[in-house]
Amino acid sequence: MEELAARTGSRRLVEYAAAVLACGRDLDPKDDEDGGVDPDLAFVLSGLVLVHEPGLTKGEGLALATAGAITLAMPRTITVDDDPDGQLPELAHHLDQAVAAGRRAKP
Repeated sequence: MEELAARTGSRRLVEYAAAVLACGRDLDPKDDEDGGVDPDLAFVLSGLVLVHEPGLTKGEGLALATAGAITLAMPRTITVDDDPDGQLPELAHHLDQAVAAGRRAKP
């Protein structure tokens, strides 16, 4: 995601990439349903910052939105489910796939 932000020169994409990293870094199973995700990070990851973002292909925008949704799902997997190890690796795999799809969508 940092590569995409650098290519487009978008401050919003820099924030989006930082939010994805922070969400993963700050996961805390002791937190309730939000998994410790700061509301400001959740807003950034909601995808609203991607609306009308210049310089993105449709494939890149879709991949970024998918990555944000998966990232937001990860904390709930740890804090709510009885078996977080069952879903977390699968979500991580899907996140990797979303990033790979975004890289393939480059102009």
